[in-house]
Amino acid sequence: MSALFILTLAISAIVAAVLLRAWVFICLWEWFIVASFGATMINIPTAIGITLIAGMLTQHSTKTITNSKKDTSTLIGELVGTAVIGPLLVLFFGWVVKGFM
Repeated sequence: MSALFILTLAISAIVAAVLLRAWVFICLWEWFIVASFGATMINIPTAIGITLIAGMLTQHSTKTITNSKKDTSTLIGELVGTAVIGPLLVLFFGWVVKGFM
């Protein structure tokens, strides 16, 4: 694969992950903040900004540097788990909690 294709794919994946996290945040905001406190709904740019700030303030690197090389499928699996599965699990658990309100 060419370097330009890989770069384009990586940037597209990052944009998709940011949009997914913003959508999950908007759902949670509506379910808990708007419903409980009567706040106004937020839009995608606001949700992106809040999630970026929260991520910057709370995200900690737990990876250790090792000399062992991981294969591509392992790296892709870790990225998908972090970028897609994580936010969807948060959304699922938020939906479950919403059922108790």
